[in-house]
Amino acid sequence: MDINEKFGLQPYSYVSIVIGATYNTKCLTTDQIANLSELIAKPVILLGGPQEKEKAEEIITKSKNLRIKSACGLFDIIQSASILEQSADIISHDTGLMHIAAALKKPQVVIWGNTVPEFGMYPYYGNEKINWISFEQKGLPCRPCTKLGFEKCPKGHFKCILNHDVKRIAEAALSL
Repeated sequence: MDINEKFGLQPYSYVSIVIGATYNTKCLTTDQIANLSELIAKPVILLGGPQEKEKAEEIITKSKNLRIKSACGLFDIIQSASILEQSADIISHDTGLMHIAAALKKPQVVIWGNTVPEFGMYPYYGNEKINWISFEQKGLPCRPCTKLGFEKCPKGHFKCILNHDVKRIAEAALSL
């Protein structure tokens, strides 16, 4: 995947944000991702499948970051892996592209919602010491509410995601 050809970006000059997951309770909201993109002083590529296309458009509309682009639904999984490989920084949820980034030995920030890394679905780097930073809302009595996820919060408050500090997430990503 030639990121320069599609978006006019040089490799390792941008941050990739994986915006989707199979279940909504694993993902930051569109408002949170829009705010997060504004805190990143680099171009941002939104990654996801065709099902995240509309979400990406909403994020771009809400964001004041003029250097945000959507790759959602434009590329297959191999091409998306190439975009991750060429990213300066990666922000992901507990999802398949998180595992691909780990397989590529890429440092990343992983945001947890209703699931927990203790279930064994964290980025696996083998014996290599690759830096990855975990953001989760520890101490919530309702978390984890499931091993995989739900369409919406069963308690109705969505604190496992809404309590995340996007400023801290942006700072962590840029520190990798």
